[in-house]
Amino acid sequence: MRPKHLVVVFVILAIFMLWIYFSERSFLVYKFLVYTPNDAVYLDRFIVRPYWNEQQMSRLPDLTRVKWPTVLSATYPAGQRYKNGTVKPLPEVFKPVMSLAQRNLCKRMLKMIAHMLFANGFGNRFMLYGGTLLGSYRHHDFIPWDDDVDLVVDETIRPKLQQLLKSFEPDYQLVKQSKRDKFFTKLLNVSNEEEDLEFSRQSSEYSWGWPYIDIGYYQINDTHLCEIGESYGKQYCWPPSVVFPLRFRPLGPNWYPTPFDTLTFIRMTYIMDGKCVVFGYSHVLEGAGPSGSVECSQLGADYAFVDRIGTSAKLYTWDEGISTNELVPIEESLIISGVPLQGKRVIHSVRLPGLKHELLADMYGLFQYK
Repeated sequence: MRPKHLVVVFVILAIFMLWIYFSERSFLVYKFLVYTPNDAVYLDRFIVRPYWNEQQMSRLPDLTRVKWPTVLSATYPAGQRYKNGTVKPLPEVFKPVMSLAQRNLCKRMLKMIAHMLFANGFGNRFMLYGGTLLGSYRHHDFIPWDDDVDLVVDETIRPKLQQLLKSFEPDYQLVKQSKRDKFFTKLLNVSNEEEDLEFSRQSSEYSWGWPYIDIGYYQINDTHLCEIGESYGKQYCWPPSVVFPLRFRPLGPNWYPTPFDTLTFIRMTYIMDGKCVVFGYSHVLEGAGPSGSVECSQLGADYAFVDRIGTSAKLYTWDEGISTNELVPIEESLIISGVPLQGKRVIHSVRLPGLKHELLADMYGLFQYK
């Protein structure tokens, strides 16, 4: 080939590579997220088993390799006290409540509990719950303005779980209640009151510190799975088919057990008419706090939400006990709206198995249809 022709070829290749580079940066596409139409999604990797180790977890998409939004946090730790001993005011509604260290602490305690349960063969007997589950489904992370972490666990393993959690003392503490438990760190030393450290604080009149992991329990009867405690004065129940088998979902850079049909589970738990709601109870103060409701779309420029679309990929399973009739590969994209000149920006995309009816739900109003 003549030198002149070689130069032309190299120029074309350089332009092509630059186009790929900037296209990938614009849409934030990463190696494991670049798919061909024939790519497969393996359901079995997303089904939660009693034991699950790091090698098995590595078969799931690597959430540490995708881009995440800048973490928005409170300007000072919630529960921080003035010198006279009174607790500083909480942020206004729909603003982040937790400081950066408090968010990190919640992530650390949640991961500790999950690892412990999987190590002891209880991996398929706990799941994300409440606002933490809603955060996973709607934001791929905590709800930005949430102030606690919720798990629900099979009540038959409660004595063993309590025993395992007590083994973390004295650095961590467990308070047992009649129908739920609270797990938190030893309390922050008063001499460090002004610092943002990964310790729980004595922010209410109760014996436990905050932040904490709020552990509820469920029991199973012939027809339903029911939380044994009450939330906001109501006991919640779900058909086992909505809950089992548990499936892994993202929460930040980690995967956690969630109900098989998370969307239906959420719809049976919350009545929000497509709105983002703060119910007016502060877990920091264990009492009244800011409350309000707003169309979630109005928060889309401040916080990222998850949208779902179908793909041409194929779904495979080796487990004959799992029906794939209603399951399809779904691409979940974390999107921030109101971006100048773009309208919206895809922060990351993750492909995972989902149910067909999830594709119909609006990204902002999970109770509404597209």
